[in-house]
Amino acid sequence: MEDSIFLAPFVNVTFLRQIEIRLLELQILRERSTGIYFDKKTSLVWSTQDNGRDIDWRRAQDYCTELEWAGFDDWRMPTLAELERLMEPISKGLYSTPDPIRLTACCVWSSTRKDDVAAWNFNYRYSKRFVGSMTHTYDLRALCLRTWSEEDGWHPDDEEITAAIPK
Repeated sequence: MEDSIFLAPFVNVTFLRQIEIRLLELQILRERSTGIYFDKKTSLVWSTQDNGRDIDWRRAQDYCTELEWAGFDDWRMPTLAELERLMEPISKGLYSTPDPIRLTACCVWSSTRKDDVAAWNFNYRYSKRFVGSMTHTYDLRALCLRTWSEEDGWHPDDEEITAAIPK
């Protein structure tokens, strides 16, 4: 007997497409349960990971606008004020990003421009804003966010998200 799935009478294109759709749904559920952070104070949804390597300002902007994550494609680069509000105090004068956000370097680009050649970034190591050339890349990352909306058909506090993911 040949080892081909096409010998099984119940396997057809429709059946395979249903499997593909279900796998995509499970991937989205996993990304929503572990790959995003919902800031209840601002209703902003943050990706829990940055782009993972040095990046200039224009590529950081492209990275966020082209990102498809957790079933959403309306990600954007944060403003400087949004990056500052993301900080959580860990002791007097020391701040970090909230758990589960993990940065692979100290600094994150903001969408806030100083002029045509410079933009602001936020350094979480020193809890300070810096301005730099848009072509600078060293230790700069893209961290994306989106604004949560009731039209999403999903709320970050939904318990069924984690319950629906098979163990």
